[in-house]
Amino acid sequence: MLNSKRLASIANFIDESDNVADIGADHGKLVIELANKNKNKNFLAVENKAGPFKNLKNAVEKYNFNKNIECSFSDGIEYMPNYIDTLIFAGMGGINVINIISKHLDNLKNIKKIVFCVHKDAYLLELTLKKYGFFPTNHVFVTENDKTYIIFNTVFDLNKFNEFNHKKVNKENLNSELHEKYSSVVDALSKYYEKHLKTTIIGGLKNEN
Repeated sequence: MLNSKRLASIANFIDESDNVADIGADHGKLVIELANKNKNKNFLAVENKAGPFKNLKNAVEKYNFNKNIECSFSDGIEYMPNYIDTLIFAGMGGINVINIISKHLDNLKNIKKIVFCVHKDAYLLELTLKKYGFFPTNHVFVTENDKTYIIFNTVFDLNKFNEFNHKKVNKENLNSELHEKYSSVVDALSKYYEKHLKTTIIGGLKNEN
């Protein structure tokens, strides 16, 4: 049983059919809870810091009764086995998540669902996700330890993806501060979509369905 309101809220977005990778799994409580409840599914716990990874692996070996969690000492989604179709990013800022995803966009090709728990930059993260074809289906706000998090579920939607990317993003609608800070990021993502995204991520998902 999860004693964290934040982690419990994230877990509510995970279905029995999901094969989940917890990116930045830390102590492993969330992924262990999910894996023990869904013994017929496979899970991946990712951590890129030596100390936390050691703690994660020890916890998984001790408490993952179904032995269905693979631990990976890797960076973000750098390592992403084909059986994973759902990602969780918990407790990070939106910019950090964008940086993690943008390093290895090809590894989103089998992903159909991503659950996020962020404490800032949620607007920019949602805008970026739409460019990748992932659209929010529900939002929950959770306050824990005097910090408020927004938790939202996104699913890949090819029709919405095509509709969204046929519309020009008018950066003049962004406030001047946001535009000044993030315009280079938005430009880079737009160029990536135009040259690469259609034939890799979309093509890969078409082949999967």
